Amino acid sequence: MDVQPITSMKYKVSCGTKTYVVDLNAKICLCREFDLDLISCAHAAAAISKSKHSLFSVSSYYTTETLREIYSGEVMPILHPDEWSVPVEVKSRQVLTPPQPTQAGHPRTSRIESCR
Repeated sequence: MDVQPITSMKYKVSCGTKTYVVDLNAKICLCREFDLDLISCAHAAAAISKSKHSLFSVSSYYTTETLREIYSGEVMPILHPDEWSVPVEVKSRQVLTPPQPTQAGHPRTSRIESCR
């Protein structure tokens, strides 16, 4: 990936023919993965690496404190299925897969390359 600074916290990241703008202050990338998941995407990671900032300063998800907080509560083990108490009305239900709509138009004959 080619990373070019726009400002000290905003970067243009080129990946093949695609270009993304990453704003490390706002935690936004044009791929939307960074701002939706709040976990650094590949473009944000490249920008962080180029900026010489720490991954921990950009996202708190990578800190030890956050990891400890996530697992601070009780984590109950899943019992063997033979030990599950499932009500009869739940066992008797038939669950069908959702209908798959067909796409309009001619089916695609070539793959779209991904930048990841």
